[in-house]
Amino acid sequence: PDTGSTSGYLVPASYFAKNGIDPGDELAAGGHPQAVLALYEGQVDFATTFFSPPGEQGEWQIGDAPQPQGEITVEQDGDSWKAFIGGMRIRDARASLLGDFPDILEKVCILDISDPIPNDTVSFSKDFPTDAREKIVQALIDYAATDEGLAVLSNDAFYDITGFAPVDDSNFDPIRDMITGLGLKEEDILK
Repeated sequence: PDTGSTSGYLVPASYFAKNGIDPGDELAAGGHPQAVLALYEGQVDFATTFFSPPGEQGEWQIGDAPQPQGEITVEQDGDSWKAFIGGMRIRDARASLLGDFPDILEKVCILDISDPIPNDTVSFSKDFPTDAREKIVQALIDYAATDEGLAVLSNDAFYDITGFAPVDDSNFDPIRDMITGLGLKEEDILK
């Protein structure tokens, strides 16, 4: 497994360790869609992967069930596929496999999700000029707040970004704690 993947390895491994769960043999599937496919094909008993909330921005809230209830519909949109459950668009790792496996939402369900994970950062080296960094950060925040910026950044072919916010290094302390708790070192993560 990719020890540097927060949602694919660090967070679930930490969860298992804290709860005394030995998951058994691990399969390095090669990525999030491949992990879901391995589960779909019966090669594994469960898979760990990223979760993107269903529906539109703000429609799903932390604490809601990870998978909506209702009728499953799948639509082709050009070369891509979109799935909805109860009218809410599905955006998790299963969605990337809909074109080849239209029944994946029926066969693979979400058992649990973790607390939110810091991800998709815009990062700078420590030597990057502070004034330039601050201007870039503010420009990204301002751009994402415009209709044009939101249309570009929230495009399905991109990262489905709905905004930017400044963070503090301490936002990553839970990840550091997981790394330490699992007995991993920086070189294990930054391969």
